[in-house]
Order: sequence, then structure tokens, then C-alpha cells
Amino acid sequence: TPFSNYQLSTLEFLYKNKKYLSVEERQITAENLQITETQVKIWFQNRRAKEKRVNDSKFQLNEIRSQMLKNVGMAVGYGALNWNMMSIDQGK
Repeated sequence: TPFSNYQLSTLEFLYKNKKYLSVEERQITAENLQITETQVKIWFQNRRAKEKRVNDSKFQLNEIRSQMLKNVGMAVGYGALNWNMMSIDQGK
């Protein structure tokens, strides 16, 4: 069931303040938004899952970036070492 903009903005606001609603909070929210308690419950479950997916993918992206920077650093260091060795060889 599609939610109205008002319902979505209210659910997002509640979620930002509290990731889990009590049974009473869920009842009140459902009543105020004119949706079922099950819809509120499922919306919160889906929103937590979405946040986890986003955080996991950000973590993976940071891990990849970190590994790439390590590899670039090692390549630069290796290149500098080779350049220094060539300079020493040419000085002979």
C-alpha cells in the first residue's frame, strides 16, 4: 500500500528519533496516520533493513577505497625505491 507524503514524513521523523516503537507507540502512530499497526510495524522493519544495507555498502566501499590506497601507496613506494636504485647505479 502506498503511503501519503504526510504518512511517510511522519514515519521518517519518528524513525529518526527512535528505531523501535513500543506496542503502544505503534498503536498511537497507526491511529494518527490512519493505517494499520501491521503497516507501521512492517514499515519500521523495512526502514531498519534499508539503513543496514546502506551502512553495509558504505562500509564495503570504504574497505575497497582503503585497500586501493594501500596498493597505490605500495606502488608509489616501490617506484621510488626503483628510482633510487637506478640513481645509485647511474652514479657508479
